[in-house]
Amino acid sequence: MNRRRGASLIELMVVVAILTVIFGLVGVLFHRLFHAEQLSARTTVTEITTMRLADQFRRDIHAAESVKRSEATGEALPTLELKNSGDAPTILYTGGLNKIQRDVMQGQKPVAHETYRLPSCRVTFPQSQTEPEVEESDKHSTFVTLYLERPHATVTVSGQAQPPLRGIVIDAELGRDQRLAAALSRSPHAEDKTP
Repeated sequence: MNRRRGASLIELMVVVAILTVIFGLVGVLFHRLFHAEQLSARTTVTEITTMRLADQFRRDIHAAESVKRSEATGEALPTLELKNSGDAPTILYTGGLNKIQRDVMQGQKPVAHETYRLPSCRVTFPQSQTEPEVEESDKHSTFVTLYLERPHATVTVSGQAQPPLRGIVIDAELGRDQRLAAALSRSPHAEDKTP
């Protein structure tokens, strides 16, 4: 007898169904991996931008002599205006949703402009408390605060609740550079070095 060896139609359908399920699972896995990689890259860029912003903000506050703050009202965004001594330019920070802008102004003319993009963040300039200086004097140090509110987590598994993240607080002491320069010029070691 001549028996024909081969697969029946039912066996082929079972194999096709199994392969369809496997390819479907692989497709879902690749989609989730791609989505996780995008979220990770976005989070990394946001963290790098936040570090750059914190460094620039602290340098500007340390060099400034005075600060003028305005809160967000209606259409107006919160702003922070930093005045420097002499002919030094004024620096204006404008907060808001998803970004903060830094403008360097010489009089009324803009000299430089920089935008820090911070997805899912709201930027505000809350009133800081004034703390006494370490030195024994009647002066107080003024601390200026930049607050980045992050309403939800940036990396979560789909279908799970998104836990809130704490906001990022960036504090800096107003006019620290001038006080440090004045203290160094008064120090006894500075007098010894002059001929």
